[in-house]
Amino acid sequence: MEYKLQRIYDSYPVIWKKKDTKPKLCFMGCQHMSLEQLTDWTKKVDTGLKMAGKALCLPRTIGSTTGGLVLYCACSMQRQPACMLFSEPIDSLAAAGAILADVWLKEANMPVVDSLGEDFLQYVKDTMSITVKEDGTVEVAD
Repeated sequence: MEYKLQRIYDSYPVIWKKKDTKPKLCFMGCQHMSLEQLTDWTKKVDTGLKMAGKALCLPRTIGSTTGGLVLYCACSMQRQPACMLFSEPIDSLAAAGAILADVWLKEANMPVVDSLGEDFLQYVKDTMSITVKEDGTVEVAD
């Protein structure tokens, strides 16, 4: 049986040029996850990113109902980022997770700003302080 799994694994192409580089995107499974699986993955994402209460700066996301649900679930567990800042336009499903959390959850205060540009991602560092003003202005300070 292992040889069959290995054959399937080997049949998936590596779609990036430098397979040893740090990944920039995370594709999360199927929209048919159980609540237990969704909660488990939300905890894993939160632990891996240490995102609760921090600004989460992203290049872009690729639409996934699971990604939107993980974001909603993080908000429901009060483990959401302080804000989400995208260099490119946010995809509709990630936006849906943020919007649903904002509408359905009282404690889900998480500003989302997109289209900040590639220069923003090149400039911002972990040690910097980020403020999102009421009008959507993003201020970054050392």
